[in-house]
Amino acid sequence: SYGIGDNPPRPVPLGPSRTWARIGACDQEPTQNPPKGLALTVKLTYILCVMSDARDSSPQNLASQTIVLTGMMGVGKTTVGRRLAPKLGLPFHDADEEIEAAAGMKISDLFQTHGEDHFRRGEAQVIERILTGPPVVLATGGGAFMNEDTRALIAEHAISIWLRAPVPTIVQRAMRRPTRPLLKNGDPEEIIARLLKERSPHYAKADFHVDTGTGSHAKTVATIVGLIEKNAKDPSLAHGTQRGHQPS
Repeated sequence: SYGIGDNPPRPVPLGPSRTWARIGACDQEPTQNPPKGLALTVKLTYILCVMSDARDSSPQNLASQTIVLTGMMGVGKTTVGRRLAPKLGLPFHDADEEIEAAAGMKISDLFQTHGEDHFRRGEAQVIERILTGPPVVLATGGGAFMNEDTRALIAEHAISIWLRAPVPTIVQRAMRRPTRPLLKNGDPEEIIARLLKERSPHYAKADFHVDTGTGSHAKTVATIVGLIEKNAKDPSLAHGTQRGHQPS
């Protein structure tokens, strides 16, 4: 079981950096294959920039419940989540990282060894455990929102945000990480286009929709903070007649 007897979720208080943003390098996490000889420099500088912003951020405690980020691989759920969390005064959790910690295996190895169905069951257990705990910012895997029971739990315990991007952007970003199991067997663009078509009706049930295809991650974070501020004043925006139809 991924949900029982596991290590508790770990806060990761990371955020963006205005210093690094001047040269446009902290707007996304380092790729798996940075220029030769620069890997360590890139990673260390990224860590320093996000730590710097975490110190500078003034938590606003805007969110009284968990914020769940959903959407396709590559739309920036983890990157945006790490920057959003300190703005809201909440810890950040990445569902995939929690699954790997609970299972003691990489996601790609879980897929290969046990299959996708086994992974999805464990994923649902981990997400349920986090959702029933204190409020956090939670980045979920791209397929997690397809589970009807998981969607119901998210609707009960959290505000959900669909991060959207066009297929070419998703392909470009997703291919930076060569370990994505769903992209290993076939043409990545065709796979992503098919998955997006299949999943979009489910993603559309999220409380808010935010486009991440253009602009910086800082802009995306600012948009989400604005939506949460409005929702704090009028909860019907997320849970009333306007649910899932907010402008990006």
